[in-house]
Amino acid sequence: MDAETIIMNTFPIRDPEVRSALVSAARIETFQPGEVISHSGDTENYLRLLIKGVVRGYMVDSAGKETTVYFVSEQYQLITGNTLMQGIESDVEIQSLKTSQILTIPNAATAGFRTHPEIRSLYIKYLTRVSDFQWRTKKMLYMKTARERYEWFLKEFPGLIDQVQHSYIASFLNITPVTLSRVRHSEK
Repeated sequence: MDAETIIMNTFPIRDPEVRSALVSAARIETFQPGEVISHSGDTENYLRLLIKGVVRGYMVDSAGKETTVYFVSEQYQLITGNTLMQGIESDVEIQSLKTSQILTIPNAATAGFRTHPEIRSLYIKYLTRVSDFQWRTKKMLYMKTARERYEWFLKEFPGLIDQVQHSYIASFLNITPVTLSRVRHSEK
């Protein structure tokens, strides 16, 4: 699938000038497993959508410990650090966990259209999705048991348990790998 088809099918933009600007700026990039897509401290200058693959976002504390803060595994889902197209430094590392194809559009391609109603609507739509997911995740992490978190993960990310390192999942669920193993084996 090419960038134009993805943009036409994903973004409901009728204005031909806006659509043309997005298409001409877009590119499809392929990242290999383990490859870092964006480093902490990088300025987020791109809108990225997953075409296929699996990506994780993680933060690294002062002791070097990684904490997974999100996974992206659903086609055409937004991949973002913590700044969502604001053009400021991100605290999040973004890494490909499987061979991943990503549609990348530089923020500069939409800069002249930021006040355009369709672009604003799109921005609000994606911002709302990200905010909703972050809220549901935070609520789950603080209000649920390890078993409930694991069950939520299985529903939220079908099949991902068999595709990524369990240490990443344990980190995301704020439990130890040993606890994750116990929860997984107690269900059998």
